[in-house]
Amino acid sequence: MSDSDFIWRFTPSRTDPQLLENIFVQRHGLLDDILEKAAESVRTGNRHHLLLVGPRGIGKTHLISLLHHRIVQDESLAPRVRIAWFLEDETVTSFAQLLKRTYELLAEQHPDEFPLEWLRNLLGRPTEQIQRELESLLVAAFADKTLLLLIENLDLIFEGLGATGQKQWRSFLQEHPLACIVASTQRLFAPVQKRTEPFFGFFAPIHLKPLRVQDATELLERIAATRQQQDLVAFLNTPDGRSRVRALHHLAGGNHRIYIVLSGFITRESLDELVQPFEKMADELTPYYQERMRWLSPQQRQIVEYLCSQESPVMPKEIAHNLMAAENTISSQLKKLLEYGYVLRNPRGRESLYELAEPLMRLASEVKDKRRKPLRMLVDFLRVWYRPERLSELLGKAGSMSLKLHLSAAIERFQSSPDPRLKLLKEEIDLAKAEGRMQELVEVLEERAHIDGTSENWCALAYYLDEANRHDEAIKSYDKALEIDPKGVSTWSNKGFALHNLGKYDAAIESYDKALGLDPLYVPAWHNEGISFSALGRYDDAIKCFDKALEIDPDFAHAWNNKGYSLSNLGRYEAAMACLDKGLEADSGFGYAWNSKGNLLLNLGRYDDALKCYEKSLEINPQDADAWNNMGNCLSVFGHFDAAVECYDKVVGIDPQDVIAWNNKGGALNSLGRYDAAIMCLDKALEIDPRANFARLNKVEALFVTVRWDAGFEVLREAFRIHPDRANHDAASIVHLIHSKSDGPEQLRQHVATLIGIYAEAGQFTRLGDGLVRSLKAINADMLSDKALALWRDLWLEFGSPHIELELPLRIFRVGIEYLIQHDDRVLLDLITTERRILQQSLGLEPADSDAS
Repeated sequence: MSDSDFIWRFTPSRTDPQLLENIFVQRHGLLDDILEKAAESVRTGNRHHLLLVGPRGIGKTHLISLLHHRIVQDESLAPRVRIAWFLEDETVTSFAQLLKRTYELLAEQHPDEFPLEWLRNLLGRPTEQIQRELESLLVAAFADKTLLLLIENLDLIFEGLGATGQKQWRSFLQEHPLACIVASTQRLFAPVQKRTEPFFGFFAPIHLKPLRVQDATELLERIAATRQQQDLVAFLNTPDGRSRVRALHHLAGGNHRIYIVLSGFITRESLDELVQPFEKMADELTPYYQERMRWLSPQQRQIVEYLCSQESPVMPKEIAHNLMAAENTISSQLKKLLEYGYVLRNPRGRESLYELAEPLMRLASEVKDKRRKPLRMLVDFLRVWYRPERLSELLGKAGSMSLKLHLSAAIERFQSSPDPRLKLLKEEIDLAKAEGRMQELVEVLEERAHIDGTSENWCALAYYLDEANRHDEAIKSYDKALEIDPKGVSTWSNKGFALHNLGKYDAAIESYDKALGLDPLYVPAWHNEGISFSALGRYDDAIKCFDKALEIDPDFAHAWNNKGYSLSNLGRYEAAMACLDKGLEADSGFGYAWNSKGNLLLNLGRYDDALKCYEKSLEINPQDADAWNNMGNCLSVFGHFDAAVECYDKVVGIDPQDVIAWNNKGGALNSLGRYDAAIMCLDKALEIDPRANFARLNKVEALFVTVRWDAGFEVLREAFRIHPDRANHDAASIVHLIHSKSDGPEQLRQHVATLIGIYAEAGQFTRLGDGLVRSLKAINADMLSDKALALWRDLWLEFGSPHIELELPLRIFRVGIEYLIQHDDRVLLDLITTERRILQQSLGLEPADSDAS
């Protein structure tokens, strides 16, 4: 490993800056913000003073190191700023010494500007004079530049300065605002917190948060990538890899330093080098944590020592019980320890659980034990990183007694307690469910299934994969579950539902039949099989399934609802309505049934009653997008297009990806004459689903209305190219728009030829012919001359006659135009009876009695 690849665990400032950039995670936005404030301090003189607060190992020095690196690399900032970087071990005991050390640090980087010889000559003089000279020099040196002070462990600097030094420094900075300070501390301390202190309110505190599991995974991935360990990068992205990181996260508590330590040996085949780095790290930390413990009162030390012995957060009453103290006393001390940064509080309902803020303190505590017991953190690491059988193999190969001791302890703990990852995963699963974090829930369920691959765990994963619309993956997980337990009734049924969601209805029915073969009384399988039959248009078969489900469970509201849907599709509206009412009788709060009833009433033309049903559905569930959509459609039938648009807006507010709502909104805006807004909505629908031809054809109408002919014809061609037989649209509307919006005979001639050519390419003459005949009703003969009507007729005969498929509609159309010109019923007699009735219907004429008979 080269020097540039080495990560200094305890002095990140010595690590290659580019490597620090490569492994930087979580805090990109924070660093950008700090850099922006530093840049503003340099460019405007508006000085910012920031204090990074967080426990040892949380990444404060990493952040400061990157800030330093980025500033010196910034060509616009570097010439205008000079940096004095006080590292962790700096010690000063007076303000004069602080000024002296600042000068020395500046001299290291800029010897020409801050010659050390000048300082050496100054040091022989009285302290007061040295301080005045240094103050004067710094004021002069930074008249047109900014002094950036990077100070690690600011609390120790303040401690050395004492009250007098702190006052002198604050007065100097107030009188000469030449500096921007970015400092760090493990906890907030009195001189920056108390109102009576000179630095109260001076610093803007930034409390650094620990790594999350995702951040920890990314950190380990970045370190592995830097070391070209592509196998580790790949492994960390597997369910087993994620679960190991999750368990390590529990041990490390989100502490950056522990991950960097662990990254050094998590992939080593030989573990002989594993124990020594752990023990060395613990040994290096012990003096620091012993010193921190000395700062506490005896009872506070007892609490911290007790937390060091615990594997998970504990309640104050448990601590009080074990320390033989009053609970209110322990709670009071815990609040102080929380303020000091020694513990973390985890709210659980009305209670709080406490744990160590720094897991490394537990490691240092264990090292003090003279009995040479295994380090619990190392034992737990072994348990999460290796399977029990692998630990036994490693024990047989272990060379050192220390390694054997730790491996044996890990094996023993596996025998006495379950895999530690499973408990953590259960907690994470419960939390992800409660907070609705679907993606993370699926990831955690996947980890659990790979660790403890029971049929139940694979089924749970499959269920939520299906919920997340990852149906293919859901089916694979159900298949895993069925390999373990081929007789899982609910598994076969749920697999059928996932297949249904993929549109594989026949395969879904086979899966439901498997479930019913195992348990003929399993209601969900009968019900869901009915849904799949319904999707295939096999409504009679669907009704039989729903009847079977209702025979077993007569109060199954969903089955009544879906039976009603199937009956409606068979035209049996009264029976359908009776089923929907039965479902609502079983469950009046079943919003979807009110929605279904509204749809049936809408189809029956009972619009007022339909609206009431949709309102009832939305009263039960205001977020029911289907009900809002249906209400919009109902209002559109009434011609209340503004109100319909508001309904569609509700839908896209609930689900911005709802293609139907964007399309329907576009249609309503078309009806309101707001064509540009309509086109924007229709384009949104097509962006979400490029195959949504209904939106494409609505767009054709909007383009033709606004005489954007070339664009309209191209969109129509595209609709037929994508799905010729599913380009459902009103061809009559298109024909009418060409007739009413074309400008002059030549453009009219061109448009008729183009339109016929498009339908000829798509092989859709039946649709065009039907639309041509129906377009007669939209012609306002009173506003057109006989010549204009004749031209319209002749153009269609000229370009349509070569196509045999248009012979019948052209004959009806020709007679229809003649009738509009002459207004003589005898013209209609040129057609046979059936053709004449079609024309009379298209023109809105009542057929004569002789015809009716």
